[in-house]
Amino acid sequence: MDAGELSRVPLQGMRTATLEVEPEFKTIFGREPDLARPSRRIMWISLTVAAIPVAYFLFLVLNSWTVRPVLGLREGRLTECPSKPNCVCSLTAETDAEHSIRPFSLGADPEADWARLRDLVTAMPRIRVVESTDQYLRAEYTSLLMRYVDDLEFHLRPEAGRIDVRSSSRVGYSDLGANRARVESIRAAWDNGK
Repeated sequence: MDAGELSRVPLQGMRTATLEVEPEFKTIFGREPDLARPSRRIMWISLTVAAIPVAYFLFLVLNSWTVRPVLGLREGRLTECPSKPNCVCSLTAETDAEHSIRPFSLGADPEADWARLRDLVTAMPRIRVVESTDQYLRAEYTSLLMRYVDDLEFHLRPEAGRIDVRSSSRVGYSDLGANRARVESIRAAWDNGK
């Protein structure tokens, strides 16, 4: 008997009963697979692979809000840069070109220069001054897209005729030159105001 003959087989005590023969390509559940739609397994694997970068991004953003690096004056000086290339500091030796940056030069009136620098930093977009004294200024810069927080510090040293500067990222390894560019943009505005 072939499949067509088995479709209707009379059974004892019943008028007729239908017996369907499942073709080979049907699944256990009686549905044909939709080949145009990916399987659930592939969908879950794809979602998991896509979720990994998203989770990493969230980890970095949340860490940038909670990680508090060692900041401030230590023994009358700004903290040196770590070995990662996401920091610049005017106290770093000039032989370390990756971390070294020039300090800001003071004019005849250090107090007026300090006030001008404080006003300049305060007026910059996405910078929030966190601490300000008569010789130390600390601000936090938040990036526009990724919302990373970078720390920006200034130390007035009138006896040396300079303002030391340090700018560093809280998370990540490289900042792709963002801290150096930020300090240099402040320096350009500083030089234009003299």
